[in-house]
Amino acid sequence: MIEKSLSIFSIDKSMLSLKEIYTRVEFNPSTTYRILQTLADYGYVVRTVDKNYCIGTQVFIFKNVNHLIQIRAIVDGIRDAFCDEMASFFY
Repeated sequence: MIEKSLSIFSIDKSMLSLKEIYTRVEFNPSTTYRILQTLADYGYVVRTVDKNYCIGTQVFIFKNVNHLIQIRAIVDGIRDAFCDEMASFFY
């Protein structure tokens, strides 16, 4: 489910509603919501103030974990400051 749910996001469609997600992954709404909550708890997705979902910073895997620790707070801060935008860091 993680791979399937995260692969539905794209550059053209970086934010999706719950309905768009459960339609694309072909699960019922309650199951999709519970899975998204778990993914959000681990930082894989973020629920925005307008109740859409976007990719979270945890999906980026780095060779050196220290890079993630150092930049995650910065990237999260940028994402939170600009709720309508997606922030990411590429290594």
